Amino acid sequence: MDMMQKRLIELTLEERGVDADALGVLKAKISDYTLLADSIKARLIETAAEPMFGTRAFEGKAFRAVVSFDNKANTNWRGVFADLIEGADPALRERISTLIAKHTQLAEGVPCVRVYARKA
Repeated sequence: MDMMQKRLIELTLEERGVDADALGVLKAKISDYTLLADSIKARLIETAAEPMFGTRAFEGKAFRAVVSFDNKANTNWRGVFADLIEGADPALRERISTLIAKHTQLAEGVPCVRVYARKA
């Protein structure tokens, strides 16, 4: 590729707004903000879980954050299908239901933080 072709490609990329540095800087900022947000969420969850505070709603000037503790089920689908392959019998539907229940784990009290804009 000669210098003229290279310069045309650079101009085309610039015209298209292709900027690897801008993307890199933005992704680094997003990473920093994500760490900060995770830290704030962790403190909200910690505070909401302490009985002496007795609150799960936190009021700000512009936003309200609410912490809830929900149950969460995870199913090991590989385990379900591995067991299904082992022996297919006539009562396959019942077997599927039983296997799904067998490989489903319930995580109780999974914290969830929601933030809402305050109404004016």
